Amino acid sequence: MNALDAARAYLGKLPPAVSGTGGHDATFRAACCLVRFGLSDADQWLLLSEWNRTHCTPLWMEKELTHKLKDARRLASRGIRTVTPRPAVRVTWKIERRTPSPAAPIQLPPAATPAAEVLPYVTASGDLVIPFTSPVRFHWWKQGGMTAAETRRFLEP
Repeated sequence: MNALDAARAYLGKLPPAVSGTGGHDATFRAACCLVRFGLSDADQWLLLSEWNRTHCTPLWMEKELTHKLKDARRLASRGIRTVTPRPAVRVTWKIERRTPSPAAPIQLPPAATPAAEVLPYVTASGDLVIPFTSPVRFHWWKQGGMTAAETRRFLEP
């Protein structure tokens, strides 16, 4: 992204300049930003005119925009700070094809022993709890599972 594109993107984020609600200050701020980006006079004029068409109500006259840029340059000449955009990050992938080295045959881990199944239960407050480790027949959310009412009836002594 070059300085012109960076300045255009920055101007796009500025609030609109509406007459009667600080329109002069908003437009002057835009002009000062353009000067701080270190753009040429022609580029400053180009971007400020674009911004005028898209963000200003009513539109500023050419003479007024020229005056704002002139004042911004005068103000900036006291201590010019140019903003240089940071370079974009470039990621480069290098793909290498490797042949697998002969190794010992793959050994599978020993079969895991199933966790102990826990039956559903009713808490002291009367809530039905159906653990995930309970048998599948109690899982109401799976096809073929008992409903909550059927599970309660099953648990009754």
